[in-house]
Amino acid sequence: MWRRKQHGRDREATVTILKWYGAFAALLVEAQLADSTLVALATPWRLTPPIDVATQAARSRQGGDGDNFDVVRRI
Repeated sequence: MWRRKQHGRDREATVTILKWYGAFAALLVEAQLADSTLVALATPWRLTPPIDVATQAARSRQGGDGDNFDVVRRI
């Protein structure tokens, strides 16, 4: 009698573990998809060369972002 109960509890524990494993596996797949997306989005950014000091200086003289508009300061 005790063995049957124990075996029943083991079966319940196995089902619970399988449910948790299924949820964990789904979470891993979702995280892997998110990671792939982030890598895909970041790749072009990483392949562009860093902005050098001369480019930064030119941008600051031209209005901050490389445009040719005059910056008007009002006091």
